[in-house]
Amino acid sequence: MKKKQIAQVFALWEKYKAVKFRIGTSFPDFQAFAIVTAYNPKSILYSEKTNQLRQQKLCRYLEKSQLKYRRVVAGNTDFTYFEPSLAIETNIAQASNLAKLYGQNAIYFVIDENLFLLPILVKYVEKENLGKFADFICE
Repeated sequence: MKKKQIAQVFALWEKYKAVKFRIGTSFPDFQAFAIVTAYNPKSILYSEKTNQLRQQKLCRYLEKSQLKYRRVVAGNTDFTYFEPSLAIETNIAQASNLAKLYGQNAIYFVIDENLFLLPILVKYVEKENLGKFADFICE
């Protein structure tokens, strides 16, 4: 990979780390969960209609698989950019497989109240503990 491409990966990773979540008022008490979206696979911007259809397909897959989930929104710190996402009660392996299936570069995973950022399709970066999930929740 060229230096410019590696630099782009690191810049994207930094953007992923600067995240906030809107979780609503009825967030379940999941012991461990992943935050996954079907929007914009491989960071390629798709139309809202295409993204909505992809997200609906993911929801149907979760329902068929009997995985519990809740809708959340993941965005940058001022929410000038955001993507509808799903908090899914699952384990890391299953979440990683889902993310690969839906072409996602990375996922967030919460366990023991800690938020982790896990690479899925991106290379040259490693799993990071970002801190307490509660610190990443906004209104």
